[in-house]
Amino acid sequence: MDCTPTVTNASSNLSKAPVDQRIVYVDFLFVYKFYVGIGSFAVATNIIAIVTVLSNKHMREKYGTFGVLSFGDMLNAISLVLAGAVRSSLIE
Repeated sequence: MDCTPTVTNASSNLSKAPVDQRIVYVDFLFVYKFYVGIGSFAVATNIIAIVTVLSNKHMREKYGTFGVLSFGDMLNAISLVLAGAVRSSLIE
């Protein structure tokens, strides 16, 4: 009975040099920079929407829900910018 492995698998193939993960993920760099651009645009437009809703009392009463929705979307856009920036910096 022979106990040597006949199939090559990850545990028996440790002689190869590890692959640099930055090379693997370099194709995603454009996408992450796109995240930053789109997220920045979304933050700017949501700030404009929030300022518009808060500008007078009638707008606050009638479109208050829209202002809250814009605030939530702005938080999501900020997270998109941060995710894109952090992921880009990890690759570069």
